[in-house]
Amino acid sequence: ASLQAFSSIVPEATTGVIQMQPSPGLQCFTPVESDSWSNPQNPSQWELPPPVWDNQTCHACVSPCGSKSGVSIDCDYRSGSCRCPLGSWGPNCSNTVANVTVEQGQHTVECSRPRTQEDNQQMCIVHIKLRREGGSGDISSATALAVYMVCQDSNCAFAAQHGVELNSTSNVTWSNESHGFIETNIIVGYGTGTVPDLSLSLVVGYHPQLYPDSLLQGTLTTPDPVWPVYPWCLEAGECREHADVKVQVSVRGHPIICDGGQHAVDGHCASCPAGFTAPWNSTSCTECGRWRLPDGKHERCIMHCIFLSLVFGGCSALACGLAVLCLHLDMVVRGWRLCLV
Repeated sequence: ASLQAFSSIVPEATTGVIQMQPSPGLQCFTPVESDSWSNPQNPSQWELPPPVWDNQTCHACVSPCGSKSGVSIDCDYRSGSCRCPLGSWGPNCSNTVANVTVEQGQHTVECSRPRTQEDNQQMCIVHIKLRREGGSGDISSATALAVYMVCQDSNCAFAAQHGVELNSTSNVTWSNESHGFIETNIIVGYGTGTVPDLSLSLVVGYHPQLYPDSLLQGTLTTPDPVWPVYPWCLEAGECREHADVKVQVSVRGHPIICDGGQHAVDGHCASCPAGFTAPWNSTSCTECGRWRLPDGKHERCIMHCIFLSLVFGGCSALACGLAVLCLHLDMVVRGWRLCLV
């Protein structure tokens, strides 16, 4: 992947042509290879900077890469691997790489924020389970992978604004021939006192600098692509940068404690509407209804004075009516007694 230093953030959906711009200082092209790409008979939309060869970042392939189907195979000097089509590796691209699958249904990763501003930030470790099958490499193969954050709308910018950032380093570990995981970490800052909960999505993709040494399931757009050499196959629409399986990450905000008459909404405290109340540390408001009113602090509902007056008046009238009825009944009973005597 000599032509581009990819970011650790990729778009949710890519339409049209992916514009790949070279990053100065990361090129590992020999003068001969650079001239071949600049040849007018082989037009390219990239403007290659002068070739750079750094012994610490550029590596020659151990053996000649040869050719495949009559096409000469170049060496990816950034990783020291032959630039074979996805799914193959080695001299003449005659070997097959392992197929790597991101396991479905992985649990949501819970991340918490530092408790105090003095702690500034903390690391949240993320493990994404992988499965591997096939291939002719040893147990150290299928390691040129990376974790990316999927951006939808403006959630990545919103996350960065609130101190959440994906570390650009990812490490692949294979426990045995078939099972392993890729580890990365999320840098979680304190943010603000009223920062809301954040929900992020992570995906596994090809490494931004190392040439792919595995085939990620779901990254080939067609069953039998013509010549999916990475990253040029992105331009040709024959491959994708990352697998489709997403792993959810939940970054908890700080607990929001609201006073009476307020409720927590969208990371801050808001006053309850007229006719509603909320106790201390409430997440919702309750309507008092027709015959009740909020108290002075809008923490609870109390009976309306008019309603209380009607109730008191009604009870008083009922009591008087019962007293008159009892008196009337007593007089009737006494009259009957006199008649009998």
